[in-house]
Amino acid sequence: MHLQTIFVSPGVLDSILISHQWESISDKVNVWRRLRAVSINATRHRDHLGNPKLEGNIKNLGFKVDSRGIIIFGSIPKFLFNQNFTVPTPEDIRRFFHKIEEILDCDVSDFNIYRLDISANIIVNSPPQQYFEYLGDCRYYKRFIQDGSLYYQNTQRQFVLYDKIRARRRHEKLPEKFRDAHVLRLEYRIIKRVAKRLKKKSFTVKDLLTEDTFQKLRDLWLAEYCRIDKSAEKRFSLKGARTPKETIDRLAAYAINELGLSWVRKQIDETFIVDGSKHSRTIQRNRDRSKKRVRELSKMDLISPNSLVSELNYKVNQVFF
Repeated sequence: MHLQTIFVSPGVLDSILISHQWESISDKVNVWRRLRAVSINATRHRDHLGNPKLEGNIKNLGFKVDSRGIIIFGSIPKFLFNQNFTVPTPEDIRRFFHKIEEILDCDVSDFNIYRLDISANIIVNSPPQQYFEYLGDCRYYKRFIQDGSLYYQNTQRQFVLYDKIRARRRHEKLPEKFRDAHVLRLEYRIIKRVAKRLKKKSFTVKDLLTEDTFQKLRDLWLAEYCRIDKSAEKRFSLKGARTPKETIDRLAAYAINELGLSWVRKQIDETFIVDGSKHSRTIQRNRDRSKKRVRELSKMDLISPNSLVSELNYKVNQVFF
């Protein structure tokens, strides 16, 4: 099934893909004619069945038209502002779709949305790559670094962090406030099953253009960021230990923190095995005492929040509020 697609940009939306079948478009010929007229590089082909196809661009937007329907995709802020540093407001996004309707000369409110990119640019204190090592794994995602960007990816979604200034194209105009700044870009890309992600049977342009939906998209973006494990900065030191026991306790607490409490408890269970012998009660008592002591040591204050992570968490929470 071919549907019309659009990509939305930063702040709430960055890129979007919309699609629609011809059955609900009254004048197919007129749409073809208008696309060919406004496109900077419209090219006509034929598919394997001999049916005509049309592909091209309207500014930064791409489009594909065939016997089944139409697809439109691209960045909303790049279309409106010629760059995607500027955050489009909900009114800007409505204006974008109104322009698409003027180009096609048809109503797009029932066009289905099959991809959404929800993005934000954050000015940070340090080069963006310095934050990556403190952002750990995320459940249901594969974590990897590619071309200087940090990816969390599965078959349906991506969460990508990268240096926006470095990724900027040379001709792309840079707003004044981003000059001489470190700009971290955070993009949540819903590549497939947008409707399911928003708990709907279908998801159309008219569903998107409500304040409730904009807030849901903001919440999704923030929730995905919060799912990422954040590392802590080790603050281990023997300073302040006044006795051999305190020295050993600090070393033991650090080891427990590094190895993980569950792993240490498992090792205790495998060491103190209750085997039904005459010493079983002693073994069990020593095992329980060991676990209790390990639990106490695991609560020692040996770590503090990483300054980079604290900064990033604070600024992420300020993005839409």
